[in-house]
Amino acid sequence: MLSVEQFLQLVGKGEDSQVEFKVSLPSKVRELAEEVCGLANAEGGFVFIGVDDDNQIVGASIDNAKRSAVIDSLGEITPQLPFEFYPLAVGGIEVWVVEVPRGNNLPYIYSGSVFVRQGATCRKLRSRDEMMNFFRECNSLHFDSAPVSNFDLMAELDKENFCVFCRKARISDDVEPLQVLRNLNVFDTRSGCPKAGAVMFFAEHPEHRFPQSWVHCVRFKGKENVMILDDKRYFGPIYQQYVQSLNWLIDKLELRIVVDDAGPHKEILELPEDALREALVNALSHRDYYEAGAVVVISVYDDRVVISNPGGLLSEVADDFGHRSLSRNPFVFDMFTRMHLVEQVGSGIPRMCRLMNDMGLPDPVFNTKGMFSITFSRMESENDGVELKNEGVEIENVGIKSENDGVELENDGVELKNEGVEIENVGMKSENEGVELKNDGVEIENVGIKSENDGVELENDGVESENDGVGMKNDGVEIENVGIKSENEGVEMKNDGVEIKIKLNKTQSNLLEILSRNGVFSAKDLTEMLSVSLSTVERNLSFLQKNGFIKREGSDRYGKWIVLKKK
Repeated sequence: MLSVEQFLQLVGKGEDSQVEFKVSLPSKVRELAEEVCGLANAEGGFVFIGVDDDNQIVGASIDNAKRSAVIDSLGEITPQLPFEFYPLAVGGIEVWVVEVPRGNNLPYIYSGSVFVRQGATCRKLRSRDEMMNFFRECNSLHFDSAPVSNFDLMAELDKENFCVFCRKARISDDVEPLQVLRNLNVFDTRSGCPKAGAVMFFAEHPEHRFPQSWVHCVRFKGKENVMILDDKRYFGPIYQQYVQSLNWLIDKLELRIVVDDAGPHKEILELPEDALREALVNALSHRDYYEAGAVVVISVYDDRVVISNPGGLLSEVADDFGHRSLSRNPFVFDMFTRMHLVEQVGSGIPRMCRLMNDMGLPDPVFNTKGMFSITFSRMESENDGVELKNEGVEIENVGIKSENDGVELENDGVELKNEGVEIENVGMKSENEGVELKNDGVEIENVGIKSENDGVELENDGVESENDGVGMKNDGVEIENVGIKSENEGVEMKNDGVEIKIKLNKTQSNLLEILSRNGVFSAKDLTEMLSVSLSTVERNLSFLQKNGFIKREGSDRYGKWIVLKKK
């Protein structure tokens, strides 16, 4: 209860965020209840009945019936709010005081509405965004913090994903999984149920409970949303969504070959991989999971990459975008941080810009309205639209190294001379999806080819090509009439009796070395150990398996690799 001295001090200061004056008891008692609800949702405070807007004490009389009406009306505020309502004699004048504590169970609601004291006025929150922002401020409406009833997280736990998390978070294997989860605060303290963020991050199939938890990856032809070349959807734990969609994205981008006389050649992705990682982590951490009809989308075009997620910027971040960080899903963001996939908080936007600039590329373009999106401009290919022709050229000792696996070669009218030519290292290396590779990495020596033109020598040895040494990917490029004339259409070529010596590349050799020590590693583990994409690991494992170097025993999930030979 206030003393007279405290009352006078407050009246002398006038109305503010914690003090409201009423000349008399409002005819509609609900108006008083709205003021009290607004104070409870803010810092608490006082309503003085019997004080006018000029800070003059005029007094007020409230009989028992009106007093009961006030108490009943304030009692309708939920959750139940402890308050005091009492008279105070000041210099022979009676005033009434409603003392409102700062609420501990925000938000407080009166008659189905939320009221908040802002400055010297009480405001009713009307729009969805206003309510969402207010609830976030009072830490009561984070999607990933909500308890999920009737869900046994231990039974639904993705053990392989959980082990990867613990390894990256540097959590000892000696600690029991349940204890680790408890230490991570994955269970709601009141209900004991797992939090939504824990289900999405650690359960094997969170999409069964949250259908909006997945990533959509689309490769479009050209620069418009017209023709789809590839369409993938990645489900499962959020971290696995991150790994699989990032690998898909990297496989869709070009590699640049940097020649360094002082050392080995380097392969550099056309966009900074760290910037793509940052953007994808942000999309998964900051998306609005209340938007059940929308998902994170990665769109790849010829000239750009767009990563978008439901939910624009939070109002608290909009005024200081790029320098302040506030996540819609603090639990999910914390898990990514523990895995060391988040740089210094608040530094992500400037860092992405710097990484792009370091490669001579413009800043990413950020769209902060509605669906938040980041657009990365791709490098222009030096070989876009290039038509390669070397018509009429006779080539001796053709050793082809190609990034264009599956290129369709049409050699109508090709004149084949000197069958019995020694062909070495005729092996095509490809990064192009969907292409069936034959003789990948195979070195073929002394290929004897039957021909009606035995003994004819090929001339024009050492023909110089304008495209010599050019590193080309040219996914899906069709090359016609590649410089060879022939009169032997339809000649069937066989390599019966050819001795084939298989030469392994560096990735294949490393895979054999790792699997010879421990064959239980999954493709995901090998991806992390070798720092290559998932598709690269799967492609090379398939090659080793087809060529008799390894075999698989057991199921895909719980089996192991057996090394049959190393050379």
